[in-house]
Parts: sequence; C-alpha cells; structure tokens
Amino acid sequence: MRSIYAIFILAALLSAGDLWSQGTEKASEPKTENPPTEKKNPAQADVKPAEPADEQRLPDVVVTASKEEEPRREVPMAIGALPMATLKDVKPIHPSEIMNRVPGVFVNTTSGEGHATMIRHPITTGSVYLYLEDGVPSRSPGFFNHNALYELNLPQAGTIEVIKGPGSALYGSDAIGGVVNVLTRPVTRDREIDLSAEYGGFGWKRMLASVGEKFGDNTIRVDANMTDSKGWRDGTKYSRQSGTLRWDFSEGRHRLKTVVSGSNIDQQSAGVAQINQSDFDNNPQVNYMPMSYRRVKAVRVSSQYEHDFSNASMLRMTLYGRYNEMALLPNYLGGGATNQLESNLRNTSVGFMPRHHLEINAFRSKLITGADFEYSPGAFNEWGLSTTKSGSYFTSYTTNALQYDYAVKFYQASPYAQFETSPLTQKLRINAGARYDYMGYAYSNNLTTLQTGTLRRPGDANPSYNHLSPKAGVVFDLIEELNFFASYRHGFRVPTQSDLFRQAGSNNTVGLQPVKVDSYEVGIRGSTLKQRLLYEMTAYYARKTDDIVSYQYTDAAGAVQREVQNAGATDHKGIEFGLEAEIWKKVLSLAGNFTYAEHRYASWTNSAVVYDGKLMSLAPNMISTISLKLRPFPGMQIEYEWVYLGRYFMDDANTTEYAGHNFFNVRAKYDVNERFGVFARLHNITNVKYSDYSTRVTGGTALYAPGEPFSVIGGMSYKL
Repeated sequence: MRSIYAIFILAALLSAGDLWSQGTEKASEPKTENPPTEKKNPAQADVKPAEPADEQRLPDVVVTASKEEEPRREVPMAIGALPMATLKDVKPIHPSEIMNRVPGVFVNTTSGEGHATMIRHPITTGSVYLYLEDGVPSRSPGFFNHNALYELNLPQAGTIEVIKGPGSALYGSDAIGGVVNVLTRPVTRDREIDLSAEYGGFGWKRMLASVGEKFGDNTIRVDANMTDSKGWRDGTKYSRQSGTLRWDFSEGRHRLKTVVSGSNIDQQSAGVAQINQSDFDNNPQVNYMPMSYRRVKAVRVSSQYEHDFSNASMLRMTLYGRYNEMALLPNYLGGGATNQLESNLRNTSVGFMPRHHLEINAFRSKLITGADFEYSPGAFNEWGLSTTKSGSYFTSYTTNALQYDYAVKFYQASPYAQFETSPLTQKLRINAGARYDYMGYAYSNNLTTLQTGTLRRPGDANPSYNHLSPKAGVVFDLIEELNFFASYRHGFRVPTQSDLFRQAGSNNTVGLQPVKVDSYEVGIRGSTLKQRLLYEMTAYYARKTDDIVSYQYTDAAGAVQREVQNAGATDHKGIEFGLEAEIWKKVLSLAGNFTYAEHRYASWTNSAVVYDGKLMSLAPNMISTISLKLRPFPGMQIEYEWVYLGRYFMDDANTTEYAGHNFFNVRAKYDVNERFGVFARLHNITNVKYSDYSTRVTGGTALYAPGEPFSVIGGMSYKL
C-alpha cells in the first residue's frame, strides 16, 4: 500500500509542478512539438551520441534485443538501459552502483569489483547470465565466471543494456536469467578529451582518461582506467588496469568497427570473505583468510564489418578473439573447512558471427538471420593446500600435488532466425524467432583416471549437446503514449567445463544435461504529463527444469561425499516497476525501481534432503533503488539515493533469515565551467551495518559478508 500512496503523491507533485511551469511560461511562447524520428539504416546499430548531462531519460532506441538499433517501444520484453550521462554522473566504483538502477536487477558486492548477480533468479554465482561487449560474449559459455562484469570497463562505457529473463533467440547458452550488454563509446565530436582523478577513504585511487579524435572517415577513441584500493577490510587490496581502443571507419555503404579491450586485475580476499555473527557485530573488518587472491587477465579483440546491399538489405560479419586467465586461491570458508585449493584456468577463443538483415515492404516486416561460431581451447589446473589455522584464522599454507590437470576444447555452431511484422494495423507488432545450438567439449585428462574418493577424475570424454530455443512476442500500442507487450521465451545453458570435469565425489558429472527454462512475461510502458513521467511495469513467471543439484551425503563408510545431478525444478515469478519523473523542470527529478519476487523449489528431492515447496536461499523478496536529483543552480547537481534489499532465507531449509537492509548514498558534482568540475560520493551516510551475502552452512553456522561502512570519495574532472 505504501508504494501505491507514493505513486499518488508523485502524480500530485508532477501536476503541481506542471501547473506552476505553465503559469510562468510566456503566453506568446509557442509550444515545442516533438520532432519526427529520423529513420536510420538498420546497420547503424550503435551507441547514440551522449545526451546532455541534465537529460538522462531512458533511451528511445535499444540494440541488444535484436542485435541492431530499433525503437524501444517495439521490443516485446522488459529491457533496461543505462545511458552514458548516467554512467558519467555515477562514476561507479563497483558494478552494483550502476546495475542496481535497472528494475529487477540486483548486483551485490564481494571483494574488489567482484560480484554475484540477481536477475529473475536468487543472488547466484551460477552460470545463468550472459555478459556481452558490443554484442560479443566477453567469455566463452564453457568457461563462465560470475565476476565477468569486472573484466569490462563499466565506468567508461557508452551504454549498458539489460535483457531480463532468457535472452532472445539471437543469444544462446547462459542467457537464461538475463543478458547484460556493455556498449563501448563512439567518438561524437571532432576531438574529445575526458579526464578524471579520484581519491577517497580506505586508500581508494582512480584515474579515468578518454581521448577521441576524428580523421576524415575514421574515428578513434582510447579509454584507460587505473584503479587502486587498500580495501576497508583486512587484507583486501585491489588494483586494476583496463583499456579500450575503438576504431570506426565509414565510407558509403561500408562500415568497419574494431574494438580492442583488456583488463589486468589483482585482488586479495577473493570471494565474499564471510565471518561469524560475533565478528560481524563487533569486528566487521576482520578477514579470516588474508592470503587468498584472485588474479585475472582478459583481452578481447573484435572487428565488425557492415555492408549495405540496398536500403533494405544489410550484411554484418564480426570476427573476434579473446584470452582469459584466472589464478585463484579462494576464500571459501564453508564453516571453517581447511580443505582449501588453488587453481589456474585459462582459455583462448576465436569466433565468427555473420548476420543478415532484410526489410520486407509487406506489413513493415523484417527478417534477421545469422549464426554464431566459436572455438575455445583451454586448460585447468588445481592444487590441494595444507593449511594452518589459529582459531578462525588461516595463518599459512603449503601447496600439495595436482588434483586436476586437464585440457578442454569448447566449440559451438548456432544458426538463428527472427521475423518481425505488423499485420492488420501499425499498432500491432509481432515477433517470432528460433535458435538451434550445437555445442560440445573435447576433454583430455592429463592425470590418471580416478573413480573413488572425493577427488575423482573422469577419463577422456567428448560430451555434446543439441538444443532448439524458440521465442514469440507481441507489442500493441493501446494509445500513443502507452503500449502493452507480452512474450514467451525459452532458454538453456550447457554445463560448464567445471560442472563436467571437476568430478569431486560425484558418481558421474560428464553425463550432466543442459538446464532449461520457459519464461512468460506481460507488461506495459508509457509516459504521461507531457513525457515528464515515464514508467514500465512487468510481471513474469518462469519454470526452470533439469537444474543441476549439488548436495552432500554420508556414504556407508561414514565419509562425506558430494553428488551432482540434474534433479531440480524451480519456479520464479515477480513484478518489476520502474519510473523516471521530472518533478520540477530542470530542478528536481526522480528515478526509481521496485521489484517483488518469489523464487521457490518446485521439485528438489534427493537421498539427502527434500526442499519441495521451500523458498530458495539468497532470494530477497523485495529490492528497490530510488534516487532524487536536485539541481539548485546551473552547474550544481546533488543526488540522494536509497538502496533497499528485502529479507531472505540464508539456507534452503528455510530455518534462518536475514532481515534485509537499507542505506543511503549521496553524490554531488559542480561544473566550475564548461571544462572543469569537481565531484564527491558519500556511501552509506548513516553508517548502517549490513551484510552483502548471508548464508547458513552445514552445521548451523551463520556467516555474513559485511558491507562497506561510511566512506567518502572526491575527485576532479576535465573535458574538452
């Protein structure tokens, strides 16, 4: 009920502001009509030029839903978009600070810029999301990592778009919870220079530099991100060096875009670094395992060529390569277990993505066809560790023999097609498509095959998968400023190389099958009060089947074993609401989102536990982020932000509950002149004690990952 009252109050404020502004306008001043929308060639599917900093409305055009530029109102699904102006204002120091502004999205904080994500799923490190850079997967599906966003340069992105729920037929494995597409920045003027330097609490330092230049038919942009932090908890140093080079060439019917990007990340205390209740209450900065680390190297190269055969036909071909490496000594405490490990995972990839766009005059139709091809060889090594503990603290360790040493090759060939049309009336838009994925692995074990104990190793294997993913959607314009959309989408994910070949104590992991999901959603979106209030509301339901269940049991000899199998079915449903409102023209604006969700086990039974009907752990019932932006005078902007996370169960047996939390942030900036400005960020201004990740492990121990206390970061910016 409070949310309903808040909406009524907001409408009243907007009406009052509208009446006031009408009364102060000169009677002779003509009203400005919305200019006609210029029809663009479908090949020009790129980031729109930056809007002025005081205009951060939702983009009217998105690219991720169909891999090309199209009006947002014709997309039959909920898709969030964060424009460049918002990214520049927020200057996120962690992905959560920007991603949580999208309705239905919650990203938590682990160490450094590490994260776990919640998009129509509980907070999870599982491979249920697909992360893209300019439409190209940042990682191979076979080598998923839940921290993929920290490999992308979010603070210097052009736009971030989020498909909520299964990816359309144009994307494949992993896109069952959502698709996050980070779009690089194009050059929009003859010369661009954008510099900023930051300094703040807990040793935070960052420099961002972006330089763009036009040379005839060529434009080049170089972005650099240098970040360093001591971390607010013991032993949580973090540093990153990221860079992006983008070159665009355009001449007549030919366009070429090449992007080279990379990140080098070195952080201590990988993972959530949870602690017990007593330390959470009295000594939250403590870290039980300060020697843990995560070292990441990621390099991506993509080149996209487009050719217009005519105004109705366009061919796009994208060739890409990538290299990923991650060395890890994790902070998996698991109730104080000493069976830690150290690992190194690396892989290279080469891929090819041809796509053809054809416009058909009849019923304003278009047909998109294409295919994704990828080949990704990699290798994995894992060593056991002997550790020494003093109480809860790990004080030292020694490295033991190899536990896993294997080479694995991932490959895929995935054709797809999508058809859109507007039969009978232009108000109706129908969208249908399908994708066929053929994927597989070639696995070679470099150690002896072992099928006993808790460190089993499968022999050489070549599992493969075939899967068809259909989708259908409809959009109908009820009135000019309000439309309705509905869709059905099917998604899946193949088991990762880690699921298949790190067998542990399971009887058989090589035989695991893909996880599948069927998703349904309906929604409305529109604007009112002369487009001063924009809103979108979506309701969704999804059933996930053949989920990969992992559980522990005690065998006949009294040893604790771990079993992994396809045995789970889960239900996911919720309502997502987002709005943007200009309360007082160019002075006061509001943006916010609210999500209510329920994630429940439909069938989750094995020899050890029965979770049927239970709510899933780490699944907050409500999430919300609301920001109020004040511009008291030209050049000055102050933003007040409220972040709310609802209660959730800390264990799947539903015995222990985390009560949730909320805290407030403040951001301010002042543009001294057109080139120079200063800014500040105040996090958790009331110094609320909260947990980023709360679980109850086997044996009944409650563990918490304390969130950052009050902190301040300030900086200066220069642009030309």
